Amino acid sequence: MNKKQKAFTLIELLTVIGILGVLISGTAFSYQIYREKSRDSIRLLDMKQLVIALEAYYDDHNFQYPDCDTCDNETNWDTCLKTKLSPYLANIPKDPKGVTPYCYKRLTSPKPDGIYPAIISFALERENSDSDDAVPILPTIPDNYYHYQIEVY
Repeated sequence: MNKKQKAFTLIELLTVIGILGVLISGTAFSYQIYREKSRDSIRLLDMKQLVIALEAYYDDHNFQYPDCDTCDNETNWDTCLKTKLSPYLANIPKDPKGVTPYCYKRLTSPKPDGIYPAIISFALERENSDSDDAVPILPTIPDNYYHYQIEVY
């Protein structure tokens, strides 16, 4: 093999490595987006299940939501909500990544009809919530997540 052939083979090899690098980096980026969307889908499903459980609790407990506040105390998520919602929800959902905990609290001021609504807050990794009930919390906390809340009423 002469020098010209070796140089040509080396160029071919570098070209193939470059193309593979571009393909792998594009695939890795797509995979990351897929994982974020997947975790967001889990979060939205968790919220829907939680809303259904809260509405069942509401119907069975004199039209009152559980009097828990998990926003300031993350351990209340397990202790208070698990105790109150165990007949309606087998497992209390938790954020799939564990970085941004879910938040629940019953509001202290009633609506005009006397009902005390509850609020569930959560965060998504992608901006689109795909939920008609989820409302963005503004201003957004600068933590690279998009924060939403659902009023259960």
